[in-house]
Amino acid sequence: VLFGPAAWDPVAIIAQIVALQCLYYLSLGLLYKMIVAPYVHGLTLYHFFDWRWVSFSSFQGWMVTVAGLLNAVVAAFCLRVIVQRAKKCLDFAGTILFLHAVAVTCFSGFPKQLTWWALQGANLAVTALLGEWMCMQKEMQEIPI
Repeated sequence: VLFGPAAWDPVAIIAQIVALQCLYYLSLGLLYKMIVAPYVHGLTLYHFFDWRWVSFSSFQGWMVTVAGLLNAVVAAFCLRVIVQRAKKCLDFAGTILFLHAVAVTCFSGFPKQLTWWALQGANLAVTALLGEWMCMQKEMQEIPI
């Protein structure tokens, strides 16, 4: 288990962040391959890190948005498996999306579309709330004796 009872362990926290970020991009890539790739000529890093692809005005933009929202559900499940604490879910969900925003900014400039920010806000809400709920369900299970 990657967490201690009450101790602050920066190595464990960094390991959890790295694991969550890797799983976030792995699942996003798989979802893009299934949902976005059939409708675009070639799937590239621009689909991951260019904020201009998130749009409600094109079918491809909708598919990118749907894949992003589905990835929030996968990220919530990853929080349950890796973090396992409901009170830490918002912090880790925020960290995942903050690092993604930094990567997007470095790759394609600061995001200027309201749709991109709306998607990130929805991702944060779904990931944090669903992750908290899933972790609470795990925490409330009976301890076998």
